[in-house]
Amino acid sequence: MGGYSFGSMLASRLPDAMKIMDKYLGADAGACRTKIRSQAESLAENFLETRTERHPLPQQPYSLKTFVLLISPLLPPVTIFVAPLTLRSFYTPSLVEQRVVTDNPTLALFGDKDNFTGCTKLQNWGKRLQNVKSSKFRFDVIHNADHFWRSNAAVTTLQARVGKWVQDVVHERLHSSGK
Repeated sequence: MGGYSFGSMLASRLPDAMKIMDKYLGADAGACRTKIRSQAESLAENFLETRTERHPLPQQPYSLKTFVLLISPLLPPVTIFVAPLTLRSFYTPSLVEQRVVTDNPTLALFGDKDNFTGCTKLQNWGKRLQNVKSSKFRFDVIHNADHFWRSNAAVTTLQARVGKWVQDVVHERLHSSGK
């Protein structure tokens, strides 16, 4: 799961992937899982084709796992202006409401020149989530980056950090499953 700006706010409050899958259990659950897995494999194969170093996709079935990427997350009071008044939990989410980002490998990336939320506020938010017991939440500040990633250098750094994080979580996932 992932999101940029308002999308990161939504992604950080979604339920865990297994809870989402539980909603689809029923007569067509097998077909749903097959379709999701097929789409995921297709996306992974397309990604690997763009890389110079080829890695075959593992053939063993994996259990569904949630990974969360948040780019330029929004925090209160900005959320008051972008979320409908009926969605009060978007204003000041509790740690319980943000468990998806502490229970699952999560990376939040933001610039030190964000136009909507101050860097110190974002860092304090990140530290609070990172310090939850057994948290898998990580954050990183990209210097000279604004909310919209207008600098080529900031975009290059963003891509490198996302790429490194993806490698790390895939590597960890493969090693923890004994592959």
